[in-house]
Amino acid sequence: MNQALLKTGVIILLVITVITLQFGETCSSQPLSNPLDSIAQKIIDLGNAIRNIVESVKNAAMSILQVLSGAFIAIGLLLWSSDLNPYRGKKLVLTGLTLLVIFSIFSL
Repeated sequence: MNQALLKTGVIILLVITVITLQFGETCSSQPLSNPLDSIAQKIIDLGNAIRNIVESVKNAAMSILQVLSGAFIAIGLLLWSSDLNPYRGKKLVLTGLTLLVIFSIFSL
């Protein structure tokens, strides 16, 4: 039992030594740095990364929606001019133009 306790104590001391050496290396590269500053910087970097991801998703969605509104306008003009279904064609053109205006306002 004493031998198991001794092994556990040695392992704990080794872990503490490794952590202390690693922390000492980090602190020596930034001698007057506070560990909380490092954590705060990581949080700021994470926030910036999330902001970049949201911005790229927004840009992709806006591009897709602009193409969709253009398709509404094109299909609507085709239906309106061919007398297949002029009422529905006119509605599609108006919907496409409305969506295009709304998306251009949101993309600002």
